[in-house]
Amino acid sequence: MRSIFLGFLLAVFLAACASTNGINTPRRSSNLITAEELASSSAKEALEAIELLRPQWLRTRGVASPGSLQALVPAVYLNNQRLPELENLRNFPAANIEEIRYLNSQDATTLYGTGNAAGAIVVKTK
Repeated sequence: MRSIFLGFLLAVFLAACASTNGINTPRRSSNLITAEELASSSAKEALEAIELLRPQWLRTRGVASPGSLQALVPAVYLNNQRLPELENLRNFPAANIEEIRYLNSQDATTLYGTGNAAGAIVVKTK
């Protein structure tokens, strides 16, 4: 009985440690798009890359103030300089981007100050 139990434990242990046949699939960060990921996508410019790879970043988050119809969208920073609007990212080729990062509202406010209630999309060029 004991040897059956030990055999079962060994089988469970080996199954847990089993290989994936040498195939390593890279883990994708939910708040970062790397240059490698951009290169493997069909995106031509920064906003298209976000639309294809992380569309949840573009989701509106409430309204600007009570009674307002203006939806909150993430602020956009290019090399730490704020851009007037999200559409400006259509002017930046994906091939020239090192990384695109999404910051939640708390992190964006800590780094860039107020006006980031919907978070921020931070683009770093090569």
